[in-house]
Amino acid sequence: MKYRSLKLYRNFFEEGTSKGSFTIHDGGRMYPQTRNQTYWGLASASFIPHEFKDKHNVIVSNKSTDASQLSAFFKFAKTDFNVFAEAVGMEIASCFNTKTSFNCPVVLTPSEPTLYSKLTEEQKSSPVMGSLVFSFLGRNETLFTFGSITHSEAPSTNIVNMCKTVDRFIMEKHHSNLIGAYQNLSQMSLSAKQDLCYQCLFRDCFGDVDYSTRNSGLIFNEDTGEIKTAPQFDFGELMGVLYSSKMVPPVLDSIENYAEHVRPFIKPEIIEKNNIAKIEKYNSSPTQLAQIQTLGDISEENMAAICHSFPEVAYQFLQDLNAFNQSNALPNIVEKYSGEDNLVPTEQGQMAIEFLNARAQIFSQQLSENLQQYAPADFLENMPPIETQPDCGMCK
Repeated sequence: MKYRSLKLYRNFFEEGTSKGSFTIHDGGRMYPQTRNQTYWGLASASFIPHEFKDKHNVIVSNKSTDASQLSAFFKFAKTDFNVFAEAVGMEIASCFNTKTSFNCPVVLTPSEPTLYSKLTEEQKSSPVMGSLVFSFLGRNETLFTFGSITHSEAPSTNIVNMCKTVDRFIMEKHHSNLIGAYQNLSQMSLSAKQDLCYQCLFRDCFGDVDYSTRNSGLIFNEDTGEIKTAPQFDFGELMGVLYSSKMVPPVLDSIENYAEHVRPFIKPEIIEKNNIAKIEKYNSSPTQLAQIQTLGDISEENMAAICHSFPEVAYQFLQDLNAFNQSNALPNIVEKYSGEDNLVPTEQGQMAIEFLNARAQIFSQQLSENLQQYAPADFLENMPPIETQPDCGMCK
């Protein structure tokens, strides 16, 4: 097996302790709850392999110290594929010029009584999989998700709105010192926006259908006043289109599923059309599914906005993406978590490789075309051309 038994150590955080947008209550329970149950505690630093401890873009609090226990949380998973996506997404991100949290697959056993006691008898009958996610917050740092800042949750990322939120957040935290610190605050804002744009491109590229205002945010250091983009976290819905379309049989709709008083208003042809679409997706190849825009129309809007306002970010991401494609690192990453007695069967692992490779090739071509169309002319004139990926035949 490619995962280890979880052991959370002695003291859970005391009731009322704040952890970013969440509050930890007695026993480590987090409120408000995410869709998956989550518990905070202390976990052994040995869960983090040296290869990730040495990567500067993998952010773990106190990673540089000799601490044997680090702040982390165990996240119950809806499916083993979600755990697979969490691990694969984090490893891919660590190959790019973007900061990311660290997570690894773990199985919950009776050796961890605090969490094991929360399980139902049915859950206890088989190993309970989940992800161990280490905190990326340092001393005096607080995470503010974009949902908590704006007091609203959007199902997908609108990069223009997020950049406006960055400026409002900085002004709110530094309203008493705007004039004297203008230059520093301006650079702080630019850096946060550039990081956000890079994250947005990364998530859309690899098919994350859940990069929302809940899964992105800003970190505020109350001691220094520094504001920066939070590292990437929560990759559980990476390849969401692939999972929902091919990993589970389609659930077909029927007029019988509706209450009798509603049925006269339901058009059978609409139900039939939706059922046909589900079957077609189920029978399609991972490469064909990769053509679907992950975030819908907002994907095109985000890409155009980034290429126009932050062409340097689009250019850097395109370089990094092409380098990743040429490195052939993806099969090695996926194979770590797929195969016999692993998170997903070999067949699903191969589908993931095909899907992610196709998305990377499609995204590379689309981003290159958007740069040519929307980036300022003087920017492109001063930059060397980038070799794009061969036409995969799916971009038209």
